[in-house]
Amino acid sequence: MTTTDALALSVDDRRALWALTERHLRSETFAAVLLVRDALRRGATVIDVRTRGDQLVVEDDGRDLDDVLTEIAAVLDAPAVPALHRLELVRGTDLLVAVATASAAEARGRRKALALEAGRTQRHGVVDGGPRNRVTVLRPRRLRQAEREELRAWVHRPLSDVRVDGGRDAVPGADVRIDGKRLGAPPSLPPGVFFARQVRTGSGRGQIGIMLDDTVSRFTVYARGVWVSQEQQRPRDLPLVGLWDSDVVPTEWGPLLASTRSVFARAGEDLVARLALDFDRLGTRWRRRLRRALVRGAALPPAFLNVPLFDSARGPFTIPLSALLERDRVVVGDGIGDVFTDDDGRAFLRRQLGDAMVEALPPPRRRLHLFGA
Repeated sequence: MTTTDALALSVDDRRALWALTERHLRSETFAAVLLVRDALRRGATVIDVRTRGDQLVVEDDGRDLDDVLTEIAAVLDAPAVPALHRLELVRGTDLLVAVATASAAEARGRRKALALEAGRTQRHGVVDGGPRNRVTVLRPRRLRQAEREELRAWVHRPLSDVRVDGGRDAVPGADVRIDGKRLGAPPSLPPGVFFARQVRTGSGRGQIGIMLDDTVSRFTVYARGVWVSQEQQRPRDLPLVGLWDSDVVPTEWGPLLASTRSVFARAGEDLVARLALDFDRLGTRWRRRLRRALVRGAALPPAFLNVPLFDSARGPFTIPLSALLERDRVVVGDGIGDVFTDDDGRAFLRRQLGDAMVEALPPPRRRLHLFGA
């Protein structure tokens, strides 16, 4: 159910509008994030945020605000659920929420301006605008520092700023400046990631890797550098970590999240398949760590069935699971039997082989012989 579907149940349209705007404010300072996100949605490449006194000012070079301001003024002057629904689907409601919840606000496009007080229109008409859009909202000056921190927590330089294969991706990143200081580095995978790879499609780009010592997979979604969501799930085999940055900022997040899940699923399968092909080229330490992570799962990924993952009398990493599955009887022990493994590997093989697995008997203890006996 979308926000407006829920609002359709309301009889009081003015209350519906207020419910929409208040619900979208995650904190006292979240309006700054909404204004930056709205500018990015309109294709801005330069966004200048200034936190001066009791004013927050956001200027951008994106598509002009003129038509959007007319629609917002119409919604505020005569609130109606259908009008809210159209605005949400076509324009998004970030700008509406930011200006309607401020004690006072003014938004200027190239030719039109809208001034509000306490969410009600005070002035809307033609002006001699400048080369850039500008939105000014009034808020307590005590929020300035928290506002900057919230912006830096939510907004990053997009992954399109990252050079890949010696070149630059096609979609330009946005230059977001907060009080004259450009945002820092784009988001990146956490420390300790293994076998990281770039992921690119026609709708965005990302990174994915393996966290060998973790027990869950974590995927984080951005839209042109703005944090959208993070999802955690139990891994099917190896715990993965990934991040994805969409080239566009949609008005609805559901389709973006659904498509991103598909991207991560395909990228994860491809990553595991590549890792299986490169397994014999990894160092012994990494192969052992990878094996420990693999045997924690219920089953091996199909790409690893024929990879020599287990140790035997012939040496380390000499027997694949596929060869063991063909045998009627497999003796498993620690330094003795057909397969040498520790307790975790023994438990994994029990799940895979069932009754075909036999525990190796410990070697007989050495008997002492007394002289003259």
